[in-house]
Parts: sequence; structure tokens; C-alpha cells
Amino acid sequence: MRMESIRVKHEQRDVDERELRGDSSDDETAKKGGIRSASIICLVAGVALLPFARMLPMMLVSTGLLSTGIIGLIFGPRLLPNSRSIILKRENHVLAIAAKHQGILTPTRLALEARMTIDEARRELNKLVKAGACRTNVIEEDGRIEYEFPDFRERRKAD
Repeated sequence: MRMESIRVKHEQRDVDERELRGDSSDDETAKKGGIRSASIICLVAGVALLPFARMLPMMLVSTGLLSTGIIGLIFGPRLLPNSRSIILKRENHVLAIAAKHQGILTPTRLALEARMTIDEARRELNKLVKAGACRTNVIEEDGRIEYEFPDFRERRKAD
């Protein structure tokens, strides 16, 4: 049981290190690619139905597919929510939670308070490590990883 726990922690640290290096996939690019693919499919389907457009229902379907495809290609990626504003809102939310806890966060605590999965919380914290906003500390007693935000730590007065 103890060896399994150690193996899982080492695997998680490897994942965290990959995320810190930026090896994770880009969701925004995938969404834009999905919109483009769907738009192209609509265009192709609309063109394929053109020979049958002599009948009114098929003409409407063909025209609808063609216009959906064209509008999707031109405006689709712009209709996605502004990723910068989403990133800023999420980052500010994480920072507010860190400040609430005197600059010490764990992925589990962040996941609970920000209503995200533990993996999402870990990714968000690793982005902030990469940006220099916090650093990781390994707690030797149990191997837990804490994220420390020095800006939110209380400074102790020298006695």
C-alpha cells in the first residue's frame, strides 16, 4: 500500500513537471478547429444537396447548410468567448482563494473552493508557478505538494 502511494505521487509530480514546461494541449485551438470542421461539413453537405434543390424543402435545407457553413467559417472562431477574459477571471479567482488562505494552497483546496476538478486545479496552480506568482513546496511528512504565494504570506516582524 505504501509503495503504491509513493508511485502515484511520483507519477503526479511527473505530470506536474510536464505541465510546468507547457507540454499540455491547447483547448482553445481545439475548439476553433472544431468550429471550422463543422462549418466545412455544412458547406460540403449544402453543396452535395444542390442537385436536389429543385424541390422547395431541399432548397431550404441546402441554403441553410451553405449559409451556416459560410457564417461559421467567417465568424465562428470570433463567437467563442474571449479566452483572455476567461483566463483573467479564473486566474483572479485562484489568486483570491490563495489570499484567503494566507498564501498557501493545495490542489484539493482550490478544487473544492473554485468548483473545478483536482486536475484542473493542479493545472491552474502550475500555470501560476510558471508565471512566477507562486512556488511549490513538498511537505516531507506526507509528500503533499503545497503552492506558496509569497505576496499573500504575512510578514513577521523581527523581534
